[in-house]
Amino acid sequence: ASVSDMALTMPRKVKLAYSGSDSSIREYNEMAGDEFGVWSTEIGASRSKTPEGEVIKLPFTPSLSVDGCFGEAPAAKVIKVGRTYADDEPTMERLNFPLKVVRYFGMKELPSGQRWGWPSYGAEYPYAAFHSPQEEFTLCFEDRDGVEGLNKHYTREVRLWNKAKTLSAHLCLHPHEVAELLDRTTRQDIIGQRFALGWNGDSDLYTLESIDKYSPEEGAAKCRFTKIN
Repeated sequence: ASVSDMALTMPRKVKLAYSGSDSSIREYNEMAGDEFGVWSTEIGASRSKTPEGEVIKLPFTPSLSVDGCFGEAPAAKVIKVGRTYADDEPTMERLNFPLKVVRYFGMKELPSGQRWGWPSYGAEYPYAAFHSPQEEFTLCFEDRDGVEGLNKHYTREVRLWNKAKTLSAHLCLHPHEVAELLDRTTRQDIIGQRFALGWNGDSDLYTLESIDKYSPEEGAAKCRFTKIN
């Protein structure tokens, strides 16, 4: 992902997350006091009215890998689906779990004396994981267990926001331009757009953050921009 992939209107807080979680992740978060798969940061330079911007929200759920699930191969790490229940009765979530994404690492050797079940009954098992410190791999947005998370693809934009400078200027707008800003279908295409603003022969890149006030008598609007370069 690149900087241009991100929403450019600067919020007060950036949050990178997945679209939801299953009960195993919720159980982990409750017990650990954590948010597995989530990364967030405050934007120190922001004076935005938007309290939080979820810059990306992928349509998957994070997944935990756990061992001890198979009696003959307790060292095998497998994807956990659903909470830890006292009984082994099937639940709807176990049969119809949310959409997940993982990486397959191939066949992994089990410790001596352990055997995988059907159909191989061998000393190896198929290993896939969402987060694997052993393989130095994670799909978590946060840095976790010494592995750099996916936030590394978005920190450039955050750094720009943190040292951003704002500019307020009165711009002359035609009536049809004001109408476009009031129309929800066109407003979203204008707010957050990049503009080159310059004077005395120099110019810098800015994003339009808001239209704070419009004066029909003057035909001018007070606009707030954020410098991005």
